[in-house]
Amino acid sequence: MASRTYTSIDGSVIRGPATGLLEGVENAFASSKYADLTIEVGERKWKVHKVIEAKTSVIRLQEDNPDAVNAWLEYLYKRDFTRPADFKETLQLCINVCSLADKYQVRGLAKNAEDTLRTHLKSASDTQLAIAISIYYGEAADVAAPLRSYLDDVVRKNFETLFSQRQKISRSSSQ
Repeated sequence: MASRTYTSIDGSVIRGPATGLLEGVENAFASSKYADLTIEVGERKWKVHKVIEAKTSVIRLQEDNPDAVNAWLEYLYKRDFTRPADFKETLQLCINVCSLADKYQVRGLAKNAEDTLRTHLKSASDTQLAIAISIYYGEAADVAAPLRSYLDDVVRKNFETLFSQRQKISRSSSQ
């Protein structure tokens, strides 16, 4: 079996026997075997593994977004999280993940979500940019504020294209 490699937080590559341990941790996310802690957000629950002694076996995070908590837990086990295939859902998830990561000071998770947002915005179509603008300045305005400058840069770079598309649409709808 070919051994996988992992990249640590500082960017160094991990190979050899340590990868077996990392694969075990990664696989533990999908299994509740030996789980000794439950995290609850609303109706959703995750069975996870304590790595330090705690006084409780249930943590309730009632104010947090369940999908963002799932991404956080997945990140803790795998150093990455699953993103939806849909552009809008990915933006919404990553904005919520950034907010959660900021709240709990999980810098690596925030960077991961921010990088995803930047990648999606960099390659976004005009329609997708319009969706991003409505999310960043509308429903998620308070959460997305730190990420807005990047979206502003993308919009500035694509302003002529976006503006000409709007004019074409306006002209065709007025005829």
